[in-house]
Amino acid sequence: MDWFDINLKLDDELKSTLIAIANVAEDNQYYDHYSTGKNRYTNLQFLFMDRLEDVCSELLGQFKIRPHKLSIIRVNPNKTVDWHIDSPKFKRSTVIIFPLQPDENYAACETEYGIIPYMKCYAFNTNIRHRVVNNENARLSLQLFFDIDIEVMHKNYINDNLLKEI
Repeated sequence: MDWFDINLKLDDELKSTLIAIANVAEDNQYYDHYSTGKNRYTNLQFLFMDRLEDVCSELLGQFKIRPHKLSIIRVNPNKTVDWHIDSPKFKRSTVIIFPLQPDENYAACETEYGIIPYMKCYAFNTNIRHRVVNNENARLSLQLFFDIDIEVMHKNYINDNLLKEI
C-alpha cells in the first residue's frame, strides 16, 4: 500500500497560520536535507519548531496515535525531489500529509506505482520509491511523522483507532 485518504482537513485559520510561519521563517531555520547515501542535496527543506506543536495542539489532539514529530516541508519552485526511499533514521515509515500551498496546482507526489491525487489529508508510505517534480509554486505541506508501517496505520484508521471522534 502506498497511500490512503484520511477524512480530515485543516481549518482555514490553522492552515493560514502554518503558511505564515513557513513564509516568515528565515532560510537558515529550514533544515536542508541531503541524501543519506550520496550526500547530495535533495531539494527538501524541513522546518522543525517547538512552536509547531503548540500551534497544532488542537489538530494533534484529534489523533489517538500521536506522531513523534511534525514539520512543515518546503520544495522551492521548479525543483525536483528525485526518486528515493526515506531513510529509517528519520523514523517516518508513514507520514500524514496536509498540503498547505498552493491550493491549486499543488505538485503531486509520484510513487513507483503512480501519481497520488490531490487530497486534503492522506497517509503516505515513505518506504517505497517516490519523488516530486515541483512546478512554478513553492510547495508547502504539514507532515506528521509516524514510525508505523502504513498497513498498520490503515488498519487503525479503518478500525477507528487512529482518530478520535470529532
